[in-house]
Amino acid sequence: MLKGSKHTEEAKAKARRSHAASEKQFVATAKPTIRDLEWAAGFIEGEGSFNKIGNSAAIQVAQVNPDPLIRLHSLFGGRISLYPRKNPKHQAIWRWFVYGARARGITMTLYSLLSEKRKEQARAILAI
Repeated sequence: MLKGSKHTEEAKAKARRSHAASEKQFVATAKPTIRDLEWAAGFIEGEGSFNKIGNSAAIQVAQVNPDPLIRLHSLFGGRISLYPRKNPKHQAIWRWFVYGARARGITMTLYSLLSEKRKEQARAILAI
């Protein structure tokens, strides 16, 4: 998509609506298929991280394009936030994140599909 295109603006508006809804609820709206889980594991593998924030497990994914984050949100719930950039030459960053029990549940669901490096991160947050 080109910066400033109609499609980009529509995606941003969709993500803002999703973000507004996610502030009120963490509920997923889709029932993930095996293919969805494989996609999610691969996407999180490449673009995300499994972290410990304080005493809580967390999964985070940051992107310029909000569409894959909206898909993650529909599959697993969580929140989507927009982080504007101070430099006007840089695009804003969208971030999907989940914490706590939800993050641990997603981690356990995707665990067998992850690389060894990500499995190590996953085990660290599951040990919390």
